[in-house]
Amino acid sequence: LILYYFQRLPLIAAPANVIVVPIASFAVPLALLASVVAQLWQALGDVLLWLTGALVTVIYALIRWCAAVPYAAPRLGAVSWPLVGFIYATLWALAYSRRSRLARWGAVSGGVVVGAWLLWPWLLPDGHGQLQVTFLDVGHGDATVIRFPHGTTMLVDGGGSYRDDVDIGERVVAPFLWHERLRRLDYVVATHPHPDHAKGLRFPLQHFRVRQFWDNGAPLRSQWYSELRQEAMTRGLYRDVVDEGVASMTIDGVRLEVLHPTAAYQPQAKRRGRAGEDPDENNRSLVLKLTYGRASFLLTGDIEQDAEAFLVRMGHDLRATVVKAPHHGSRTSSSEPFVRAVNPSVAVFSVPHDSRFGHPHPVVLERYRALGALIVRTDEHGAITVRTDGHSIWVEPYVGESVVLPIPAAHRLAETPRQPWMEAR
Repeated sequence: LILYYFQRLPLIAAPANVIVVPIASFAVPLALLASVVAQLWQALGDVLLWLTGALVTVIYALIRWCAAVPYAAPRLGAVSWPLVGFIYATLWALAYSRRSRLARWGAVSGGVVVGAWLLWPWLLPDGHGQLQVTFLDVGHGDATVIRFPHGTTMLVDGGGSYRDDVDIGERVVAPFLWHERLRRLDYVVATHPHPDHAKGLRFPLQHFRVRQFWDNGAPLRSQWYSELRQEAMTRGLYRDVVDEGVASMTIDGVRLEVLHPTAAYQPQAKRRGRAGEDPDENNRSLVLKLTYGRASFLLTGDIEQDAEAFLVRMGHDLRATVVKAPHHGSRTSSSEPFVRAVNPSVAVFSVPHDSRFGHPHPVVLERYRALGALIVRTDEHGAITVRTDGHSIWVEPYVGESVVLPIPAAHRLAETPRQPWMEAR
């Protein structure tokens, strides 16, 4: 059951119980005795409760020590109920293997099947021939997991919070990656250094095998982001894709373009921002476009009308089958010229339930609906996965029915030279 719900195999559980259960067998009756004695003799009850607390402290210390043992509870990815039942059947056969030849054969066969299931991510080639983009439900923030046709992986933003009480990377992003049995992230991308986009990247950066970490080279204005970038630089992962002038690359047959920002971009209007933040950081968000066959995805970060107008003026082909609505559907984004230029079939809004900022704004929703776009929202549909084989797209929300959509003919841009350091594996 732990494997089913938490994707972890608690190898340390049996030896830990051998150590902890004898102590707990004293602590539990002692606690009951203390609660009774305290009603009759407060001083003695206090002593017994102190002893109970000491035993509980020892138990917690032993549990923490056991949990720190290497490979105490390795993460194995998602399992199905039939597999859970099969594992229990194998354990039952193992228990009776000395009494029955049939049980021995069952235990051996079950062990082979379970072992094959554990090893198949490493034995079989990655990839499924489709481009799969999942927009995670991280509340107010963005986190997008991309799986390319031949198994290359990319995480664009990791959600986060302006507070430090919840680590979205640990609580939401990493569990999804483990559920998908992913151990490697080839590319981790921070569109801009705001907590609701990048603060959740640190945990995946530390607990997954990462090849490259991208950002827009924004000046360091916060301690947490300085530490994040420094960790990437120390490990030799860091790439400032704006400073290096990256234009496009091809990953597993998918064309990836870095459309924004460029050295030519200069914000037209200065605004006031939060303390310690550049008010133009939203408009300097990395904007990525993925094209696979006739399907395309536009990932927009938190750009607002100023950056949108710049992209339209620059003449980029912004048309996309699927767009991640800029800045969570804020009224300061998704301007009418930009929405018309993108003309999406699907508009994804990464927003929390009852957003205190009023996201997404009704005017913005109506702009996309007026073009016939399918509206999907993380506050209503949970995580949203969009798959494509280059000819059709499948929109698969966690809550609600899946939708299959045809793709209109897409304009194909001329190929531009790839950067040598960005060659996919």
